[in-house]
Amino acid sequence: MKSDTNTRVYSNKTDAAGSAALRRESFLQRALPKYMLVPLIILIVGNLTSYYGPHFINVLLGRSYVNMSSRLDDKITVLPAFTIIYVLAFPFWYLITYYYLRKSGEHAFRFSLSNLSAKITCALIFILIPSTLVRPALTGSGLSVRLLSLIYRSDAPTNLFPSIHCLESWFCFRCIYDERGVPLLFKAVSFLFAVLICMSTVFTKQHVLLDIPAGILVAELFWRLNSLHPIRRFNKKLGQLFM
Repeated sequence: MKSDTNTRVYSNKTDAAGSAALRRESFLQRALPKYMLVPLIILIVGNLTSYYGPHFINVLLGRSYVNMSSRLDDKITVLPAFTIIYVLAFPFWYLITYYYLRKSGEHAFRFSLSNLSAKITCALIFILIPSTLVRPALTGSGLSVRLLSLIYRSDAPTNLFPSIHCLESWFCFRCIYDERGVPLLFKAVSFLFAVLICMSTVFTKQHVLLDIPAGILVAELFWRLNSLHPIRRFNKKLGQLFM
């Protein structure tokens, strides 16, 4: 009898452990479906290529940087409060990207491939037109000023035209705007936040005015190209391939 009891207890523990493992596996599959893995890798490659590649090549070739500031840019003063918006762009991008990639394989590859194409285009422009700007000396105190000072120290004023901040924000707005099931209010909020992020790039002196329309234009161009029926069909097949 004691042996049977021990066997049942062991069996119950094994079943419980197996059920817990299945629940964990099921949660991971729901949170990160297989069709998301390759698009995520594509996005990471695109980000690394556009951020580090041009700077390395320009330094290697000894290229001189062009200050594309206009007279209007010179009149714009730093508003440190916009640093918060500038930083909040990152969770905005991550949340919207995750939401869109998780919808289906077609969605995941449409976003990642259009984003990659745009980033490669930006990288080529960064090499052909190495741009920079002169940052002002920061004065005052407070969280926003300290945060902006940290950004200045960690982020070199290169790879500016087109603005990746504006490009990424516009991509997130466009993918939300195109979704039929998304409430109109959320679409309006995403548009407003994308605009505020674009504004933050000049009010923090991370970019000049010309960088904003350039970033939006590149994003819009490749988003529309990836909206064409043959390309969307190709993205759908890729999504099905990695299911």
